[in-house]
Amino acid sequence: MSNIHINSFPVEILTEIFKSTLHVHPNLTELDHPDLDGNFNLCVQYDDGSMKVDAPTLDISQTCQLWRTIANSIPALWSRMFIHLGCEKEAYVDLAKLYLDRSSPALLKLEFHSYRDGDYVSIFNGGILLLQAFIQERRRWRVVDFNPTSIGMFYQSLQVQSGNCENLETLCLPDESILLGIPDLFCNMLRQSPKLRTLIVDGQTVRQFVKVLPCNQITTISLPGMTAQRMNWAEYHSFFSHCPNLRELHVTSFHPWRSSFSVANGGTLLPNVCKLTVENRYWFSPDESTNDNSYNTLSLSNIFKALKTPSLSSLVLVGQDGHVREQSKCFRHIQEFLRISACHLQHLKLIGDLLDTEKLLQLLKQLPTLEHLSIQNGQRRLGVFEGLTVKRRSNKDREPMQDGSPSQAEEDDWSTSILVPRLTQFDVTIRLRSQDLKKSSKKKTKKTKEVKDVDGHDQPSADDSDSSDSDQIYAMVRSRMRQPDQYGPRPDSFGISDMRYFRIVVLLGTNSETTWKWLDNFRLSTIPQLRALTKEGLQLEVDYEQE
Repeated sequence: MSNIHINSFPVEILTEIFKSTLHVHPNLTELDHPDLDGNFNLCVQYDDGSMKVDAPTLDISQTCQLWRTIANSIPALWSRMFIHLGCEKEAYVDLAKLYLDRSSPALLKLEFHSYRDGDYVSIFNGGILLLQAFIQERRRWRVVDFNPTSIGMFYQSLQVQSGNCENLETLCLPDESILLGIPDLFCNMLRQSPKLRTLIVDGQTVRQFVKVLPCNQITTISLPGMTAQRMNWAEYHSFFSHCPNLRELHVTSFHPWRSSFSVANGGTLLPNVCKLTVENRYWFSPDESTNDNSYNTLSLSNIFKALKTPSLSSLVLVGQDGHVREQSKCFRHIQEFLRISACHLQHLKLIGDLLDTEKLLQLLKQLPTLEHLSIQNGQRRLGVFEGLTVKRRSNKDREPMQDGSPSQAEEDDWSTSILVPRLTQFDVTIRLRSQDLKKSSKKKTKKTKEVKDVDGHDQPSADDSDSSDSDQIYAMVRSRMRQPDQYGPRPDSFGISDMRYFRIVVLLGTNSETTWKWLDNFRLSTIPQLRALTKEGLQLEVDYEQE
């Protein structure tokens, strides 16, 4: 087979290759927002004691004439920039201006930093010139992140004329420590921003921006960092009142400081919010195991205590892996929040160990309208499958009604605690650990309860010592699907929806004989059984870690 030179590829293919690969990922903790994904075409950052530049698009354009022509013909390849304003060399200014020139007329995604080694650095003339150049192009701003920057320390040096940001969609404001004079600066920079919908703000002076920003347009607000702990919630309560069209709220709890203010249950009414994300990023120390020193949990609890969201349809709970006992202390506040909100939740996503499996199952009892459940990682998640399996006690003497409908006795026969009867989509990622697997026992119980699935077939039971956790996965999915040869009442006769989508990813958390034995059974037995259900309309995605 003869070698094919890459330049013999059609220009269209080379273009797609460049679009998919010319991205830089700075070594930073990014805010969890799709617009702030950490992908850049130019990165000027402080790393290991010095400024470093990564400019992949420029490198491509200097490879050969063909690549230069292609790169220069695609403005989007020059439009995403990460700039540290602490730079001193004028060469950085020239490079940024080159990117600005070649990116026109594409819209810009920009992120500015001036944070280094735990503190803000002085902004030299180079940084001011850089920011001045970008401000002159603010009509092309689409996403701009000013956090963390010390822009407030030198705003008087900027020559900012009033202008519009007609394409700005997402704005991340500077944090509280450097906001002196900032509202006036942003008032001159922003002026008219008709497309602004997403606001990311952290700090105690958020109220200063009420008169500057078009709050009635804002549909998404993210409160990252230390906001929920040291912020007087009354200030956010007031800010939210100026955002009548708010649809999505993301609150992050980051530090373990105890809140010093009282919060009224459901005191902050957000009538139109349909998606709420609450995230815990605090890493518990080893000595925070069983006592009440887990102050961050109190902060999480205050978030749930403060809010009331009657239109909520999607709830995302993000926790750290591990320390499940500490994080689960906010469980009763989540329950109370859902009770006070009286919402019809349709989507629940749980990431990490914010809730243990037992409390998760308890929470699901409170969510009869849930249609989509997503679980990513966490300890002992295999127990979820048994909890979600639709079960009934066998009773061979029970007679059906003449019209074929289920009798009252049959309805009583079903468990009254069927979890999430409307569940149609379930995706789960399991990190398999040896301690999460059931330990087999040679002793048999004297009386084993006969448990059948909705088709009347025997299914694995918690009392059966030979049962497998992987078999329980199949049993759960099958119990929530109608079968063409099914005898007796169908699941939907009891208000149970068919499961239409199931996705499972299995990762090895412990490399042991036990986990590999489980994985072999999952691969050789469970997966073929699940694939057989695709003939009945199940959309299935399966992935697992291999050697």
